[in-house]
Amino acid sequence: MSDIKKPIIIFDVDGTLVVESDRLLAQTKAVAHHFGGSQAEMQAVLYAFFAINDEVTKENPHLKNNISLYMKMVGERLGIATSEAEADTLATQWSEAYKKSHTKPALFPDARMCLETLTQRGFNLVVASGNTVATRTEMLEQTGIVQFFSQIYAATDVGYQKQDVRFWESILSSLDIAPEEKVMVIGNQLNDDILQPIHLGHLAFLIERPSELKKIQEEPRITPTAIFNNLQELVDSPYFS
Repeated sequence: MSDIKKPIIIFDVDGTLVVESDRLLAQTKAVAHHFGGSQAEMQAVLYAFFAINDEVTKENPHLKNNISLYMKMVGERLGIATSEAEADTLATQWSEAYKKSHTKPALFPDARMCLETLTQRGFNLVVASGNTVATRTEMLEQTGIVQFFSQIYAATDVGYQKQDVRFWESILSSLDIAPEEKVMVIGNQLNDDILQPIHLGHLAFLIERPSELKKIQEEPRITPTAIFNNLQELVDSPYFS
């Protein structure tokens, strides 16, 4: 192994290492009786739901995770009449599906290989995710990959959402990154995983995974360092040799 210090690699979890689309599918199926169950209709629900979540987080944080409110607003955005009672029922169904779908997280087939290869090549691997450190640690333990990571950071514990530059500044400060030192960020969302690391002068790689359901309908406000369809393509690229 080379004595040259290699960059720290910061991994997103959901949709990058751990399959997220199955959980998103479970949630949208739970409310499909009201909003529709075609692929396009379910994707529209997800785009509306998570756009609302981002707006509420920024403008009215005290209303964050008020799922009944979210369901009412999803109906408004999709042009589907939704009463208060219906919104309450949909919120319960959505939340129950969320809890059940998180009991058996599954790795993407290429995730363990990627982590093993990068570890063998001498990279220091770190997690930067949403939610809490406790939930992310539990998920990584359940999927058998927690041992690959030296640090786990999560938005709730850091105090800022991933789209906020302060989330990344806090992590980089904690990792004691020198001003001239580059980190490499790997994620599946432009706004969450790519925007701020690129803005701060680091390298950020997008894992697109075609045909997967996604949370956010993103504007191409930033260009990733590179785009890969999967993690096998990533480890085979010159960036990670």
